[in-house]
Amino acid sequence: MADGNEEHFRLVRTLSREEWNEWRQTDVLPNLQDFDLSGLDLRGYDLRRAVLAGCTATGTRFDDATLAQADFVSAQMRGASFRGAYMEEALLGQAALAESDFTGADLTSTNFIYADLTAANLTAADLGMARLAQATLDGAILEDACLWETQRADWSIKGVKCERVFWDGEKKIPTTYEPGEFEALHGSFPKVSINYKGEMTLVDVLVLPVFLRMLSDRYPSASFSIRSVGEAPGGAQAAIVIRDPGGLPRKRTSGARPGDGHRPCIGALP
Repeated sequence: MADGNEEHFRLVRTLSREEWNEWRQTDVLPNLQDFDLSGLDLRGYDLRRAVLAGCTATGTRFDDATLAQADFVSAQMRGASFRGAYMEEALLGQAALAESDFTGADLTSTNFIYADLTAANLTAADLGMARLAQATLDGAILEDACLWETQRADWSIKGVKCERVFWDGEKKIPTTYEPGEFEALHGSFPKVSINYKGEMTLVDVLVLPVFLRMLSDRYPSASFSIRSVGEAPGGAQAAIVIRDPGGLPRKRTSGARPGDGHRPCIGALP
């Protein structure tokens, strides 16, 4: 049984957009939690701060709707359309949004943590400061999206389509990518961190490629590359990304060490 308000559910199904938006002037907060809104045409509806957690909205049209601070946590919305919608600070954590369309939507500061955005269309969407940690965007389209200050820890972007995005908040400076390059640069992959006590020496820098070759020889089915080299607490750190780690042993081992064996301290390989 739905936990939402039955009267609100009746109104959203029977009132026109103009009638609904006029009703919203009373500042009533719609509670549509757990209701089935599948197939409804809610284009241009004022649903700001509405409670839609756990609702089913398969194929529902939310184009140009006002959805700021709306609660869609754990909603089932496969194939829903949010084209041009205003969704600042909306809550979509754990929502099922596969194949949904967010073209041109304002998604600033939106929470997508653990959301399923598989094959979603995010073309020209503004994702500034959005939380995408642990979200699945496999096969999604990110063309011309704004990713300024997004949180992307452990997101999945396998097969993502992205040849141009904006990393600046004003969306004035595009960054372009070759096919597959965005995934290679920004995808979440297992990492090995090599921590150095003090500054890295020239010898340390020259030894890193040798160490990568050692890893490749030991684990030929995996691919290793240097992600970053920079300062770290107490010294310096080099981060090595592991792609296709299927051939690595599941039991944690000490792994080989670069250099002379006593300067760096390397985290264990998986």
